[in-house]
Amino acid sequence: MHAATVIRQQTVERGYDPRDFVLYAFGGAGPVHAFGYAAESGVREVVIPLGNGASTLSAYGIASGDVVLHRELERALLAPFDGPALEAAVAELRDAALADLAATGAAGDAHVEIDALMRYREQLMHSLEIPVSLPADGVGLLADFDEEYVRRYGDGGTSLSRPSRCFALRARVSVPAGIPLARPELSASTKPARTDVYWPGHGHDRHDVYRGAPQDTITGPRPGRAGPTPPLPSRTGRR
Repeated sequence: MHAATVIRQQTVERGYDPRDFVLYAFGGAGPVHAFGYAAESGVREVVIPLGNGASTLSAYGIASGDVVLHRELERALLAPFDGPALEAAVAELRDAALADLAATGAAGDAHVEIDALMRYREQLMHSLEIPVSLPADGVGLLADFDEEYVRRYGDGGTSLSRPSRCFALRARVSVPAGIPLARPELSASTKPARTDVYWPGHGHDRHDVYRGAPQDTITGPRPGRAGPTPPLPSRTGRR
């Protein structure tokens, strides 16, 4: 499936294990097919929003999400990085990104994040996004690049003979939307309904169906095991 390929691109190709994440399914048809994406990509758990939230989550996210703008600055910097030159490039990009935000009319406290797009000098299509601390520090940036390269490609991935380079800076500037998030009202504790669920490769099982937002913690079903099941190991999703 194309969706499973995209999941692998956002995890495996970035040095992450899909089994360490939870797949959050939303959209009109996302929850219908999410189990297939999860099975193919290796994700072990799927979360589907309660009630009618799944089909409207994208629209709600656009309406309530922060105002975010991106801006890039092409700037060739070769390690060991010249501190003043790096600081000047970061300041130039930051001022330009804030000007773009002001032009939209967005009000509020702006938050700016800047990444350096880096690679070794002889690499062409490859790059890593390395967060730039403020104030910019050339020595720290080079150390962060080496650390991230080792994390993704192993101890033998770094090169002592080829200098690393920054070929561009990317800014992300945002202000909070100021729209409060909706909180579902807790429903009275009621006896769950029972329904047949078809699990590809496992057949039909009967499972509990809860309506609304239960006051107590519940555990979802697993294929091949009808009824309540022991809690699954908790995992923290990263991005």
